[in-house]
Amino acid sequence: MRKITKHRLIQINDDLFSLIVRTWNNYICEFCHTKTNHVEVHHIIGRDNKAVRWDFQNGISLCYFHHRFWIHGGKMTDEKRIEFYESILGNDYDELKIRARRVVKFNLEFCIENFIRLYNIAMAENLEPWKIVPRYIVKELYEEVKE
Repeated sequence: MRKITKHRLIQINDDLFSLIVRTWNNYICEFCHTKTNHVEVHHIIGRDNKAVRWDFQNGISLCYFHHRFWIHGGKMTDEKRIEFYESILGNDYDELKIRARRVVKFNLEFCIENFIRLYNIAMAENLEPWKIVPRYIVKELYEEVKE
């Protein structure tokens, strides 16, 4: 059997997180309100912050243009970006920033715990997560926990 690595599980969790956020937002850009199958997920607080990397309030959907050129391309000032985030999240933006200050042990167990949470949500929403997640991971992590 293949060994489940932390690196591989991080990739899978990112994919599941992205699938869930894009679906919940109906593949609509939260900046221009255009619906597109090419919508991307943007982390309000960067992905390098492990405490909120897979926190759903930290993910918004943006079309390629607004994600790459406006948010990451320097077309939007920090002040305008914060104003944009506050317009979407309201008071939850401050709560997200507080959660981002938590210290988490970003180890394999943390990734497994989040995998199970994300996979359960994707299953409940009928998002067909098995198309993203390799079978050996589902068998070893998900099915073992369900029993």
